[in-house]
Amino acid sequence: MEATTLNSASGYPSTVMKEALTASVAAPPSEDIAVFIDKQEKLDYIGANQECAAAAAAAATLVLSEVPQKSAPSPLNVKVLDVDCHMPQRKSTFFQANVNCVSMLCGLGILSSPFAIAQAGWMGAILGLAIAIAYAYGADLMSRCARWNANHGGGAGTYQAVAQEVLGRRFKGIITSLFYIEILGTLVGYCISMGDNLAYLFPHSDLHLPGLSSRNVMIFAAAMIMLPSVWVRDLSALSFTSIWCIVSSVLLIIAVFLSATVSGIGFTHAIPFLRLRGVPVAAGLYAFSFGGTSVFPSICISMRDPTKFSKAVILSFVITTISMLGLGIMGASMFGEATKDQITLNMPLHSITTKIILWMTVLTPMFKFALQLSPITTSLEVAIYKHCKASPNLLYGLSTLMRSAVLACIAIFSMIFPYFEYIVAFVGSSMTIAICLFFPCAFYLKIFWPKLKIRIRATILTLMILGLIVGVTGTFVSVRGLITKRASSSA
Repeated sequence: MEATTLNSASGYPSTVMKEALTASVAAPPSEDIAVFIDKQEKLDYIGANQECAAAAAAAATLVLSEVPQKSAPSPLNVKVLDVDCHMPQRKSTFFQANVNCVSMLCGLGILSSPFAIAQAGWMGAILGLAIAIAYAYGADLMSRCARWNANHGGGAGTYQAVAQEVLGRRFKGIITSLFYIEILGTLVGYCISMGDNLAYLFPHSDLHLPGLSSRNVMIFAAAMIMLPSVWVRDLSALSFTSIWCIVSSVLLIIAVFLSATVSGIGFTHAIPFLRLRGVPVAAGLYAFSFGGTSVFPSICISMRDPTKFSKAVILSFVITTISMLGLGIMGASMFGEATKDQITLNMPLHSITTKIILWMTVLTPMFKFALQLSPITTSLEVAIYKHCKASPNLLYGLSTLMRSAVLACIAIFSMIFPYFEYIVAFVGSSMTIAICLFFPCAFYLKIFWPKLKIRIRATILTLMILGLIVGVTGTFVSVRGLITKRASSSA
């Protein structure tokens, strides 16, 4: 459930993790504020910490452009150590790369796969398969660009290093902004998911606060529980969520299958071939679901033999696509048009299996929220340390207040627009398609255009056009859905 991981992570990787998840600015022990960035260590993929390491390297890339160099120290004497783009240590094996890729693809969107097929019919499954193939192709193109950047461009081979090398610093800033918006959208989805599943777990709690529904009270409670984790600067302890993501997704599939067979729900609903009105939202949901590929370049460069990464991409996409579409078909045939935007909300609450899955669905975003949010809070923190003239203790307090305010804004937005399917579809259509398909194709064409055959050029350009059409259509429909639902709920 997520990665993002994290497109996120993971776990809901989503789509968050997404190229930038872990970075820390420690509380200043003295007048000097030190930001230590060592890309070699942060790209050292070992065991369950590999996904966290890749994200840390990407977050370091995000922050580097914000921090002054040694030659031009700020009034606060910000120091940057080891800011050169080093080649990462190539230690991860083919198996480890596959685990990382699968954990990034097992994201928040897996919960909505049955809803996508129920809304669009078999065409939803076909769309999901087509988007998976397109994203896998885009991930392979991006990994080739990363290897080119690492070998010839002098960079670290991360997504944003390639963006800066190919398009320049200004366009890198635009892409960074898209990453941040995608992270925020994913975190809003986390909050909505936690609120929905907690409300389903405690249907008779009847909790109310002035102006807040029971579900919004649950979102508020979840935000308060997560608040201390947002204050923590060193998030390396949360790297275990990589494996948690995969385990959660496997248990979800098992639980849905048991509900259909053992609990007697059965596969009784026929799935039509096409429901046209549901196609744009289904496309956006699947665009988000496979959105963990933005961190793939870092995984590729960390391998002992990066030339094998294409096989890792294929294998990881085969595993996650079969799992996601299999779950989607099962759920849609079990509940038909009554399928909820999160399949957990359809499952029989009296079953112990359902309760376990619901709690895992709630706990995963709680574990990963601070990890997903860290690129944004780190960048804001660096800006505070650069531009505010104050004592170290005051700066630390301002930083903590800023982190709390960001969490509060996300929670409030989740309460105002608690429509999971449209939020996820909007993020997938507007940002994830651009990050995972459009820009990788553009980078590849820009770098290798003279060497490409006409057939390859035409294929990539066609993918870019189709991605643009799907993205614009899905964004329009999801925004319209958000406005319509909000207006109807206020009436």
